[in-house]
Amino acid sequence: MDDESTEQGIRLLSQSGYQSGDAADFAYRRIERCLDAARHSIEIHMYVWRADDVGHQIGRAVLRAADRGVRVKIMKDRGAVLYESQESNRKPFFPTPRSWGKRLYQRGLGMTFPRTWVQDDWDQSLGLRLMQHPKVDFVWVSPTHTKYYCIDERCLITGSLNLEDRHRNYHDVMMEIRGERRVEQFRHAQQCSGQDQASVGFTVLMNDPDRGRFEIKAKLLELVRLAKRSLHIEMAYLGDPDVTEVLVAAAQRGVHVTILFSEKANIGNDGNYHVLNQLMKSALVEVRMSSKMIHSKVMVIDGKRALFGSANFSVFSLQRAGELSFLLDGSDAVDSLNEVLMERWSLGRPVVRRSEVSGYWKGMACLQHWYQQLGRHR
Repeated sequence: MDDESTEQGIRLLSQSGYQSGDAADFAYRRIERCLDAARHSIEIHMYVWRADDVGHQIGRAVLRAADRGVRVKIMKDRGAVLYESQESNRKPFFPTPRSWGKRLYQRGLGMTFPRTWVQDDWDQSLGLRLMQHPKVDFVWVSPTHTKYYCIDERCLITGSLNLEDRHRNYHDVMMEIRGERRVEQFRHAQQCSGQDQASVGFTVLMNDPDRGRFEIKAKLLELVRLAKRSLHIEMAYLGDPDVTEVLVAAAQRGVHVTILFSEKANIGNDGNYHVLNQLMKSALVEVRMSSKMIHSKVMVIDGKRALFGSANFSVFSLQRAGELSFLLDGSDAVDSLNEVLMERWSLGRPVVRRSEVSGYWKGMACLQHWYQQLGRHR
């Protein structure tokens, strides 16, 4: 595949000045281009993959690769079928056998989601073709929230972006990491933790429930405790009480904590507002609201280090699910990320009174928090 970005090594798949839809489409087009350039292998690990325009855009690129002989492995989270079947057009990209009991359970949970129904003509035929293709190894996995594409063992694209149309109206963060040595380091990190990764410019952090490996939360708490001047957070979902506690402590010792958050999240909105209310009640934390859904999972520490990936600040992400995060240290990618995040921050609406985040439904917040506790890592 082409190697035009090898010198930079780590590249933010967005630019300042982009509207969120343009930024998402830029990332999707880049993913499609890399898939079309694949010669030997493609590995995709995905949470939500919906049967809509974006899902088919990437699905067609994968099929083209398989048809020309590229070996493809797709690891698809089974639990995300809940959201694929209950939100938007209610069509998972891949056909998924579900019992009537499972359907009823998912429908019940779906009744607590905001109404997002979209009528369209997409179907699951392309997903079925991929599942049955002789060059495609398809595996259902769960619980995992990880999102990445590894192409020819030379290019890794990862971050918070799912495969569905509505991300065109979300804010996300995606990075492209190029070079055999960098991808090899990612592969080594998948096998075992605690390796020295400083030479490649990033540290890989993983949660793997099957192996009892949960390392993202410990590093996150450490980074917050070590912050000296500032913490800038752009986060989809909150809820882990230990994270809330260290953020309060950081603000109380004088660290400038800023949080850009969704005015209305697609799910878990009451739980999110409950945590924001706690933060603003306990410490001087600066919060702004975005009219667009914040789906990013990113924290910048002292303007120089950035933690990004698939992991939210929720119990589900930090204590239950498979997740993939990266810690970047002082690279050009961090500078580019800061520029994009500050532009998004400037467009947010300042929250000047705590009462603005206290009008949530407390019963629903408790229910959402309880659901996240089920099966958590201890």
